[in-house]
Amino acid sequence: MVWRDPIKDPAASAVLAAFEAARRDDLPQVDCYRAGVLAWRHAHPDQMPKYAALQAIDVILSAKVKLRVDDA
Repeated sequence: MVWRDPIKDPAASAVLAAFEAARRDDLPQVDCYRAGVLAWRHAHPDQMPKYAALQAIDVILSAKVKLRVDDA
């Protein structure tokens, strides 16, 4: 398997959109992350669930860190 940067994956924007939509709906934090994971799995149905979840969480956390760095 070739490792790819999940941030550069075309699914990253869908992951972040799903996460942010869930946040706007005031869902519990776990459901916000779950929405991102589901968006990743929708884009990559061939990936194992655990791997897909790790990729989606990496996208979300990377975006959160970038926002904090940009705000500093």
